[in-house]
Parts: sequence; C-alpha cells; structure tokens
Amino acid sequence: MTVIAAYWKENSASIGGDCGAYDVDSDLLQKSRIPKVWTSQNALVGVAGTQRAINVAQKIYVDDPYALARQMQVAEIRGEWVALMVRKDGIYELDSDGSVFHFTEPYSAIGSGQAVALGALAAVNLVTPDIPTSTAVNIALEASGLHTASCIPPYRVLTTQFL
Repeated sequence: MTVIAAYWKENSASIGGDCGAYDVDSDLLQKSRIPKVWTSQNALVGVAGTQRAINVAQKIYVDDPYALARQMQVAEIRGEWVALMVRKDGIYELDSDGSVFHFTEPYSAIGSGQAVALGALAAVNLVTPDIPTSTAVNIALEASGLHTASCIPPYRVLTTQFL
C-alpha cells in the first residue's frame, strides 16, 4: 500500500512517493529503503503494488510507457501493480493487466492514497495553477499521509525539466 503522485507542466514535472511497506495479511506497516519513484531515461516513474513489480520496473530502463507495460507483462509478476510514467507529453498510467492510459489532466495518483492525493492535486491545480510541480506533489503526499494509514513519510520527490 502506498501513494505515488505526479504533477506535470509543459516545461517541468514532478513525481513522489511514500516509503510505506504494508502487508495486508499480517496488518504490519514498515518503512522500505527501496524507492518507489525514480528516473528512467527521459521519464519519471513510480510503481505501487507488489514489491516485485517495483524491483522489476527499476531494472527496465525505458521512457516509452507501452514498452514498460510490455516488459512488465513478460516478467509475469504475480499480484496487482500500477505504475505512473511522466514524460514531456504528459502522464501515463500502466496497469498490471497491460493497459496504458494517457491522461488529459496535468496530475495523477496511484496506490492506497490515490483518492486523497488526486483530490489534493485537483484542488491545487484549480486554486494555484502556477504552483511549482514539486510543491503540488508534496502537498498531495502530505495530505495522503494525514488521511491514509498506509502512506507514511519520509516522502521522495523527483523533478525534471523539459527542454
């Protein structure tokens, strides 16, 4: 269980995630040292779901969401997972069933904290559209941490500039 949040603008983008590692069967929550967000070529990537999906995706160095989805399918990862990829042309969501979505909104979120983070990003976008992307993502992560038990700090936020 986790939260990954992304905010995109024409010239920059940010993605961030928490460090929670929650086991539903045992109801245990610990902090993971393995980051859930990273840079891959010309993209920012974050994965929520089974830890194996995070481990596999971190070793696939591509910036094409369809290529990442295909390679994740080939890896035959058991369990649910979902990924966000942020590129110069916007935000993509990749699901464990192989589907890829390209969103029109300049923000998105995944994981157990998705609803809270998405609401926070939508509000930020409506009220302060000129906010830095990293600030928007930090607000979404903090909101998720306040209202979702399995989303815990510290948070990791990455930002990239597009030319």
